[in-house]
Amino acid sequence: MATHPQALPQAAISAEHLVRRFGNFAAVNDVSFRVEKGEIFGFLGPNGSGKTTVIKMLTGLLPLSGGSAFVEGLDVRTDSEAVREHIGYMSQNFSLYYDLTVAENLQFYGRIYSLEPARLKRRIDEIVQLNGLAPYLNRLAAQLSGGWKQRLALGCAMLHEPTLLFLDEPNRGHRSGRAPPALGSPVRAFRSWHHLLRHHSLHGRSRALQPCRLYLLRQAHRRRHAQFASRTPGRPAPRHVAR
Repeated sequence: MATHPQALPQAAISAEHLVRRFGNFAAVNDVSFRVEKGEIFGFLGPNGSGKTTVIKMLTGLLPLSGGSAFVEGLDVRTDSEAVREHIGYMSQNFSLYYDLTVAENLQFYGRIYSLEPARLKRRIDEIVQLNGLAPYLNRLAAQLSGGWKQRLALGCAMLHEPTLLFLDEPNRGHRSGRAPPALGSPVRAFRSWHHLLRHHSLHGRSRALQPCRLYLLRQAHRRRHAQFASRTPGRPAPRHVAR
């Protein structure tokens, strides 16, 4: 009796030979990886290595110059709007409204996601409790410290109950080089509630939001393409990757 190889289950993210050019400059060149559902996955690399560019390609914010990418089975090239309905994205720069209060930002983003009033109220209550935002609901976003801005941004990214959560440099702006404890609890809760993927980008050698499977991303000297090498936490980095 003939046997057939079992097909792999649908990945949370499948990227094949990704390319992104800006004019003659290849910011990302021939990048391939696969992320399984429920997996914690991260990029590790210096500035300019293409971490944010890859994330923006996967979230439909930047078109692909070459290659293919599927997020939750959806083609990023042709279904970018549907992709954005399934994901939450916290950018490396604070992108909420400084002149709105914490509560107003949450309400505004809930309406952007077209959440019905009852669901919006439930989700805001859950996010406020989870992220500890209750004392700051009436405070302008401009008056929040860096850590509290991150809590608010994460809350807005989680508001519509996405199936994937993208965090771009979640430790950005913290002198210790680690993500603040403020982010650890809600992200762990996100994963335990939904058994979902966290996809985050880390700068330097941060231990933020680990354990996770890491890809080391760098630009080769005098070459304009990214090099990837897989790494399992706790194991030495491959020799050809700069430490």
